Amino acid sequence: MSAQEIITAARRCEQVWWEHICKTEPLEYGVAFTAAELPQFAEAQQLRDVWLHDVDGATAFERAEQYFGKRDLACHLWSPASGQEIEPVARVMDEKGWQRASLVALGMADTSAVPDPEDIDGIRVLPARAMRRAYRQLLDDVGNNDGSADAAFERLDDANCDVLLAVRDKVAVGRITYHEVGDFARLRDFFVAPGEDFDALGKHLIAHALLIARRLLPRVLVTCVAEEDARQRALFESCGFAAAGELVRFRRPA
Repeated sequence: MSAQEIITAARRCEQVWWEHICKTEPLEYGVAFTAAELPQFAEAQQLRDVWLHDVDGATAFERAEQYFGKRDLACHLWSPASGQEIEPVARVMDEKGWQRASLVALGMADTSAVPDPEDIDGIRVLPARAMRRAYRQLLDDVGNNDGSADAAFERLDDANCDVLLAVRDKVAVGRITYHEVGDFARLRDFFVAPGEDFDALGKHLIAHALLIARRLLPRVLVTCVAEEDARQRALFESCGFAAAGELVRFRRPA
């Protein structure tokens, strides 16, 4: 896989992920993603594929604010389009006080490093569809009452998603999602509960997700981690993934 293929797969999976719960509308300067029924879910209100070749950045920003404002929403994320120079977007975002919140895209690069699932005392890895109550409890425990838990729970009905839970004594203590889009696939929503062995349980979850990939054989397999999350990045790299580039994003300040 080339670095460009990995970036393309990561971007495509991200787009489809949000299309599942958002309405989209192409604008002169980007594509608006909105979830009016989840106004407090910041991540679901975003401007993707930002393109400033036909309008200057300040004008695009004001038009975007008006667009979301008319719908009683606030845009919380800007993501530049492929081919859009980052500097003009970054300049506008910096002037407005927005913060860079990019994702590092990693692709499967070394299949010899793919771990085998190893037994962890007291842990079972099960599909979330079979453990709906435990999954809902996990979402509520780690959520912040913004509707994100509801959105995540609805994804159990998405045939392109397989959510796996690490369960101890009927309580979910970790999760990971395998998300397939055509011949691309992405591992996402990785979480290990505080108090659990991050590396051991994390590798165990990744190993089980990679079993799904081994069965479905996507042409490109990727994951993304926040650029500041060195621990999670190191874990995925130990499982055969390698960084290929970044998905640049800008976030509205809290």
